[in-house]
Amino acid sequence: MRKTEMSAHQLSWASMRTVWFCAAISVAGALMISSDVHAATCRISEVAGATITCGNKVTVKTENDADKAAIAKLAVGSIIEAPTDNIRASDIKIAEADAGGWGTPLALLFSIAMVVLYAWIVTARADVPDGYWRVMALVLGQDNRYSNSKVQAAAWMGVLLISFMGICFLRWWSGMSWRDATNVGISDNLLTMAGLSAAAAAAAKITTATKMTTAAPADAAKKSESAEPHFWHDLFHNDVGAWDIGDAQMIVVTAVSIVLFLVNVGTVWENLQLAAHIDLPSPTNALTFAFGGSLGGYLAKKVGGTVGQS
Repeated sequence: MRKTEMSAHQLSWASMRTVWFCAAISVAGALMISSDVHAATCRISEVAGATITCGNKVTVKTENDADKAAIAKLAVGSIIEAPTDNIRASDIKIAEADAGGWGTPLALLFSIAMVVLYAWIVTARADVPDGYWRVMALVLGQDNRYSNSKVQAAAWMGVLLISFMGICFLRWWSGMSWRDATNVGISDNLLTMAGLSAAAAAAAKITTATKMTTAAPADAAKKSESAEPHFWHDLFHNDVGAWDIGDAQMIVVTAVSIVLFLVNVGTVWENLQLAAHIDLPSPTNALTFAFGGSLGGYLAKKVGGTVGQS
């Protein structure tokens, strides 16, 4: 196991810095806006033609195309404001989640706790310096520096999972069954960005390991182990302390992607519907391409660069 000469205070702070950073950006992204359900609600248990069962059977008017489109969106499991008999389908309102009071803070606490627990489990056999929490293996490289590819992957996946779990919890907290509450879709663009993050982290590690194996002794010596990780310095500089534009552009694009995603999540959170199925906000194609391009540029720099300087 690697060891470092650091005080207990320094070790404690360094261990938790990235965890708190990811948690803080997730909390900041969620809007603390109350959307209490004031009207009486019921859960749809059956939809049959122009009749829905929501506690009681109710006949729904479908006199025009708007009504027909509205009833087509009503699915079993959705929670709606209790309808009256012969109500027009377009007048039926899907209830919104109760984000007031303890709803939002509990949702954030639950989602962050689940992600931290997951990280704790998957790093069960991780090798980290003495005094560090083992979840730091998700962001530290073998040279005891913060790894850009690992930090990028951990930050993006952490925000994505926290957003997903938080929305699921808030829907459950508002009266949905856990099965219905977790019926939250993830778009192709989100899945693509998550896959690119994981692939970039793996490719960067393989590239570095291969270069270290084949490098001349003088070049391999440039990839020295750091006595202590320094978060911001490690993310924007190479191993010899020079500014690295390839690292910087990837971190900046990742940060912008996270902020934009959290803004969209906040909008969804503000008016979170208790429909049987909803989707997480999807990044635009332009943002997805920019995200993938930044990772591609980073990996190209790793492949074509010199050990310790790329």
